[in-house]
Amino acid sequence: MATTLSGPSIGSAERAARIELWRKQEWHGWFRWWLCARGTDWSKPIWIALLVLGFAGLVLYGQLTGRWFVTAGGVVGWFSFVNLSFFTYFGLSLPGPPLPVRGPFAPGLRVAAKMQLYPAGYNRRKLPRMWMVAATEIEGEVIAMELAVAKLDPELHALMEQQQQTRIQSGDAPTVDVILETLPVSRAEIDGGAMPVRVIAWSWDETRTHHRRIASTHVPENSGRKSEG
Repeated sequence: MATTLSGPSIGSAERAARIELWRKQEWHGWFRWWLCARGTDWSKPIWIALLVLGFAGLVLYGQLTGRWFVTAGGVVGWFSFVNLSFFTYFGLSLPGPPLPVRGPFAPGLRVAAKMQLYPAGYNRRKLPRMWMVAATEIEGEVIAMELAVAKLDPELHALMEQQQQTRIQSGDAPTVDVILETLPVSRAEIDGGAMPVRVIAWSWDETRTHHRRIASTHVPENSGRKSEG
């Protein structure tokens, strides 16, 4: 079994392809980022414009009809509606684009890695995600992959369900030791959503209570259940 994973580096074309795939898979998440966080935050001028247009229409209604009580109530209602709508849709924070996926790798390699499982809806992502980190040939450097999947493998889904309480208590998904196998896919297939690796074995210690983002974690000793397939 290999101890490191190596593959082509990520360039602007791969980043653009990942964002395009994200747009197709999770349109609302992409649109919120595109509107608010890609460069200029256009949600603020849109919010101001909607309020001004609504208030102007209500004032004009009051002048034409003399029913200023409707204008007064309408101002309060319109202000509340616009603000609640924006808060509900955009929230307090916006996740950025997923990491571009490295690859393709030489097929058939098996390498030890770390993984975290996130259910659909976590961090405002529509699809379940597998966050994986594997060591590279360069000391201190890792390959991090954020893989969105429409449907998790049944065993991994059961593991994710089993981790629910731990995930809530620690504020993040627990780290799982995994063995990855590289798959024979092309760069075009990866850009289209194909996974360059698959999990063939995993091990998780349910008694461990301290969890960290695995991108900054090396290889802690774990023991626990193991599944192969």
